[in-house]
Amino acid sequence: MAWRIGEFRARVTELEDATAEEPGVDVSRPQFGEIVSAVREALDTGSAAQRKALIKTLVAEIRVSGDEALPFCPLPEGAVFACA
Repeated sequence: MAWRIGEFRARVTELEDATAEEPGVDVSRPQFGEIVSAVREALDTGSAAQRKALIKTLVAEIRVSGDEALPFCPLPEGAVFACA
């Protein structure tokens, strides 16, 4: 079991190193607020199928760091940012 933990830690480090230089996109606070409001409204009022489709569309990947799972969402021009 200890060797598996070592493998996972090595993989986490590898992924962190590979993504450390990813380009970011500047989003203003008002723009981000509008996006968050629209997503919250869709999640609050949409059907289960609509919510699932929205999440599948928005979340490009989920990165695990320790005991946290961070969803990452694509933005225009292929940039990615942490959703949470």
